[in-house]
Amino acid sequence: MLKQLKQKHFYTWGQALQQLPSNWVVALFLLCLAATWQLGRAHLDPDIDAIPRIYGSSKACEVLGSKNPESFTIYAGGESIANALSLAFCEDAVVSRQFGSVTTHWVVNDETTLELIGKGRADLAQVKETFMIALGAESTHGYTKIAEYPSYKAFFIALKEKPRLNKEYLLDKTIGLVDYPTSRSAYIIPRQVLSRLGLSLDKMNIVYATSHGELRDMLAAGQVDMISSYWQEEDTLRFSENYITEISDSISGVAWYLKLNGDNPDLRCAAQHTLLEITQHYETQYYKQLELVNADDC
Repeated sequence: MLKQLKQKHFYTWGQALQQLPSNWVVALFLLCLAATWQLGRAHLDPDIDAIPRIYGSSKACEVLGSKNPESFTIYAGGESIANALSLAFCEDAVVSRQFGSVTTHWVVNDETTLELIGKGRADLAQVKETFMIALGAESTHGYTKIAEYPSYKAFFIALKEKPRLNKEYLLDKTIGLVDYPTSRSAYIIPRQVLSRLGLSLDKMNIVYATSHGELRDMLAAGQVDMISSYWQEEDTLRFSENYITEISDSISGVAWYLKLNGDNPDLRCAAQHTLLEITQHYETQYYKQLELVNADDC
C-alpha cells in the first residue's frame, strides 16, 4: 500500500510538471540554482582574498635585515635584466634603508604598462618616452628620466643580397620578425612597410623569433631570407652592410624612469649606478651605450 502511495505521489508531481508552461519550468530551475549558489556562499571563508592580478612574469626578493613593508617595484624589458636588477637592488645599501623588498616585472605589453606606469605602481621602469608622454606619468606620478639608450633605425637585413622595397620582390620572401608587438624595429615598422606595399600579412611567410639575437641566428643559418631589426657594429662580423635596407627614420630608444615623489638624490644615484654597472655586462653593444641623465652630482 505504501509503495502504491509513493508511486501515486511521484506520478502526481510528474503530471504537474508536464502541465506547467515551459517558461515556468525554466524559471523554477533557475530559482533552485540561485538558492544552491547562495547556500554555497554562506559556507565560504569571508577572509579569503580575491586572486591578485599578476602583471606578466615577476620575481621578488627580501632586503636583508629590513622590516620596511614598502617594496621597490621594477618594470624591465626582459627577464635577464630583471633578475640582475632584483639581485643588485636587494643588496643595495640605499634601497635597504628605504624599502623592505624588491619586486620585478618583465613581460612588456600595453596592459602591463598602463597598470604599472599609468597608475604609478612601478618605482623604476624601462619604457618608451612616448608612453610616458601619452600617460602623463611624469607630472602625475613624479617619474623622472634618469638614463636612456641612443636612437636607432630599423632595417631589412639579408644574407646574400640587398633587400628591395617593392611588392614583387618581397611577396615570396620568408621574413623573420620578433614575437613582441611593442618592438618597433622588428615588429611594428616592418609590418607597416609590408602593409603600405599592399602585401597581406596573413599571406606572407613570416617567422617569429623570441629575440633580436635569435633573429640573427635564423638569418645566419639560412632559415629566413631576411630579418627586420636594428643594425649594430658587431653585426659586421656575421653580415654585410651592403645587404641592409633602411625602412625607418630615427627611432628614439627606450629610457629608464625613476619615481621620485620628493628630493631623493640617494635613490636616484643608486639607481643610476646600478643600471650603468649592469648594462656593461651585456653582449650587445647597443645596450652598453646607456647614457645617464643629470648624474653630475652622483
